[in-house]
Formats: sequence, C-alpha cells, structure tokens
Amino acid sequence: MNSDIINSVSRKNDSELLYIVNKDRHNYPEEFIETAINELRSRGIDISYPLADRTDDVEDEIELDEAGKFKRFIHMVVDMIIIISIAIVITMGLELLFGLKNGMAILDLIIYPLIFVLYYGIMENKFQRTVGKFLTGTKVVDYNGDVPGIARIIGRTLCRLIPFENFSFLFFQDGFHDSLSKTAVINFPKK
Repeated sequence: MNSDIINSVSRKNDSELLYIVNKDRHNYPEEFIETAINELRSRGIDISYPLADRTDDVEDEIELDEAGKFKRFIHMVVDMIIIISIAIVITMGLELLFGLKNGMAILDLIIYPLIFVLYYGIMENKFQRTVGKFLTGTKVVDYNGDVPGIARIIGRTLCRLIPFENFSFLFFQDGFHDSLSKTAVINFPKK
C-alpha cells in the first residue's frame, strides 16, 4: 500500500474521511477510498454517513486552526534574522577567500535572494516548518490540511519575492504567499 496515501488518510479527521468515502469518492483513487474505509473501521467508526442534512452542491470547508498574525510576525522576524545572518557569513567568507571589494552588492543581488529561496524552500518542503514556525508550534499545510507538494512550496517561496509581500497581511486575511499557493500556516501542538 502506498505510504503517501496512508499518511494522507491518517491525518484526516473522522468527518472528512466519512465525507470522502460517502460523497466525494469519485475524486479519489480506489486505493485511497479503501485505505480511508480501513482507517475509519480501525477508529471504530461506522462508515455510513448521515447525509439527510447535506446537499450535493454544498462543499465542505475544512476548518484549519490558522496561526494568528502575531505568530506570523514572529516567524518573519526569526526567519529573517537567520537568513540575513547566513547571507552575511557567506558574503564575508567570499570577501576573504576571493578578496572581493563589493561584498555588499553581491550580498544584495545574489547571496541574500539565493539563501532566502533555499531556506524557505528546503525547510518548508522537508519539515513543513521554518525555525520560526518550530518556535511557535506551527506548520504549513495545503487547504485540505495535508502536506503541500513541492510545487506548492516552490510557488509559496517564490511568492515571497513579490515586492512588499510582507505587508499583504496588513490588508488581507492571508499573505500573498498563502493565498496564491493555496497554503495556510496552522497551529500544530508540540508533542
């Protein structure tokens, strides 16, 4: 059995799985449906679903416990301190090794953007978290509450390069890097 399917199914709550098995099964491969049924049975849940109060034209929205703006601000500050520190150390190393005189120009044009993209891309793809998110007990998920794929993480990371993107939180519920990549940052209790 595919471990990605098992992981995806195990992260869903009972009502999500019941809805998928009973109402939305045409959007999932049969292996996923079988795994979902087995998961529900292992949780001791009857797979029949009270559908009388539901209509086909109403889609369920999964409620995510999204991180607040204060936590998001903490992420930004912590992660920027780390990124800038790494970029400065690399720039200073290049200046020493190669005798560069315009280290700050190289830092601004090449090193900082490269470290920025690599830091967010690698951390959020591998761990669903950056150091700032580890500190606040949050993680990145897609709108279904699942682990976002590499394409979403790359999109999310590149959206961060939009000028003044950090200020998009002041005017919108989510920042551009969330809304454009269809991802969210949720509270994830530490175990």
